[in-house]
This record gives sequence, C-alpha cells and structure tokens, in this order.
Amino acid sequence: MNNIFTVPADQSVWKTLTTPYSAGIGVPNAAGSVETRSLVGPGSVTIAAKVTSKKKRILRVAGKLTQGGAAVAGAQVRMLLNGKASKFTARTSATGNYSVVLRKTGKKASTTFQARVTVAERDITSTGCSGPTLPVVPCVSATASAFTAVSRKVTIRL
Repeated sequence: MNNIFTVPADQSVWKTLTTPYSAGIGVPNAAGSVETRSLVGPGSVTIAAKVTSKKKRILRVAGKLTQGGAAVAGAQVRMLLNGKASKFTARTSATGNYSVVLRKTGKKASTTFQARVTVAERDITSTGCSGPTLPVVPCVSATASAFTAVSRKVTIRL
C-alpha cells in the first residue's frame, strides 16, 4: 500500500505507546511498555553565493539544511548548475551548514546555482526522546522522516 498518509505542511510528531502481552497468559505486561516517536515533516535547504575573488573567478556557495527548524547533519548536498546536476557536492556539518568553493572557467557568463538534497530516514533517538510523554513509560526510539529539498535559484555573473 502506498500513499496512505501525506506529509504534513509543518513538523508533526507521531507517538506510539506499546504494551506487550505476557506469552501464553494474554495479560498486559505494563512494566514492558515503551514509547516510540516519528518526526514527520518537510525539510528545506537554503543557498547563497558570494564572489570571493573576482580576479581569480572564485566563488563560495553556502547554505543550511533543516527539517522542522532543526539542523540536519551529515547529508550530501549536490549543486545544480544552470538546472543540471553537477559533480560538486558538500556534506552538512553538525549545525546543518554546508559550503563549496568553486572556480569559474571558460567565458564570462551568468551561471544559475541551486542546491538539491535527498535525506534518508534517520535515527534521532538521542534528541527525539529527550522527554517521555508519560513519566513511567520510557521513550526507546525516535526517527525523522525522509525528504527531498531544492533551494531557490541564485544567479552569478563571473
């Protein structure tokens, strides 16, 4: 089954409280109850470009990757040049920031840059389970949903 749920416009937290049953008895084991969470929502990637050396035709393209306002670390951001995929990539830092330094070759012309990223589902238990819903039920797992994001276009003439 596909397309049962749609991604909400804003960040949502789906919580599940699970209670196992004792084998062969059919009685709930309340002491074994746990909570799991899934953070679901769209992500976004920003972009800015700045010429760092006009003489050497060098520019820096940088931005930030977030999901629900939280930084996404370790994702590979691919640069699009004039709407086409390129070999230029950058990995996001712990704060979600990325940057790549490029040197323009060839004739002087305008180039349009965009950033595109596809982020897989990931484990965020350390931050996503920071406070359990019920004091007696521990949160044991949290995941963040997968998403794809494309930045706005930035044009530089160099």
